[in-house]
Amino acid sequence: MKHLFFVACLISLTGLNGFSQNLSGVWKGKMDVAAWFFEQRINFVFIKINDSAYRAYSNSYMPGDSDSSMCLMQGVLIKHTLYLEEKEIIKYYHNDTSATCKQLMKLTFIQRKKKAILMGDWYTDEDKCGHGTITLTKRDD
Repeated sequence: MKHLFFVACLISLTGLNGFSQNLSGVWKGKMDVAAWFFEQRINFVFIKINDSAYRAYSNSYMPGDSDSSMCLMQGVLIKHTLYLEEKEIIKYYHNDTSATCKQLMKLTFIQRKKKAILMGDWYTDEDKCGHGTITLTKRDD
């Protein structure tokens, strides 16, 4: 049910302006997994499609491991909130194709003097896949 609501928001609100925030570029941060009590390092590359729509590629790294998973995401920025949905798993962590849960994210955009922050929650439609928080930062050059 959450998934249907999320998709409906993306479809119906893509025309709303993102208030000129440009999320394009490389973001780095962490994703806490509430059910398993650990955090993953993550990197996102955002590509702006139009005023409010974005495509993103994410890399997630498990603690103490250099291998990563890579996903394609799509989303929309509405006011100061970014709604993201994983659309495709491009690379599986250690080629384990059993991990098929795709995430939904609701992130708040915050602009600071020398960096921008995206922070919020992630979840899935499947209870077995967990949920948690995510924090990303992008340094101004």
